[in-house]
Order: sequence, then structure tokens, then C-alpha cells
Amino acid sequence: MLSLTEILFLTLQERAHYVWNKGMYCYSSWEGNYKITLYWLGNFYAQVWHEESSNLLLDVTLNETMPQ
Repeated sequence: MLSLTEILFLTLQERAHYVWNKGMYCYSSWEGNYKITLYWLGNFYAQVWHEESSNLLLDVTLNETMPQ
């Protein structure tokens, strides 16, 4: 598995694909029109943000602790 630092050097698309393929799904939530999906990657969490109506990938954030 890649480290948190290594993932930061990937493009947004590469980060998303890595998280989808290697991460363990935890849960999804909504913030307005945005779907936020949380994944566990062994040593850190990743949140994949996308706009559901357009299916547009907005961001992949990484956290060492579970986001609030």
C-alpha cells in the first residue's frame, strides 16, 4: 500500500482510483449536493467528494484520524 505522503503526489483521478481499489468502504454522507464517501486505508482515512447530479469528482482528502 502507498503511504499517505505518496498518495498526495498522485493526481486527483489517480488518488480516487487508488482509494476505490485499495480502501475499505466505511460509509457515505451528504453535504448539500455533495456525496462524501469515507474509506479506511490501513493507517489513514480518505474522503471522496463528488457532486452526485453531475457525477463530478471534486476532491479526495486524506486524514490520519477519522474526520468529524
